[in-house]
Amino acid sequence: METIVEYTARKKPLNAYPKRVISPFHHQSCCSARMVQIGTVRKDQRGFSFYYRRCQVCGFTLRHFLPIQPPEESPMVQRRRRFSRAVEQVA
Repeated sequence: METIVEYTARKKPLNAYPKRVISPFHHQSCCSARMVQIGTVRKDQRGFSFYYRRCQVCGFTLRHFLPIQPPEESPMVQRRRRFSRAVEQVA
């Protein structure tokens, strides 16, 4: 999986988005409250949407994947839902 994040303990954290981001290997206690989105939503090679989140204090960075949106319902599913709602209203 391609990423612009380089995880290392030998270099100082660096935010050079969108070219690269240097991050420590592990998150710290500061990360839970200080993570911010950097850049815009992207898609990986499998088609999943994500954006990078980076701690403002220590520089720890990760990819935050967005939930998959369900495909549009087929016409048959839409008819079943309407029928079910109509039956519930009559009952």
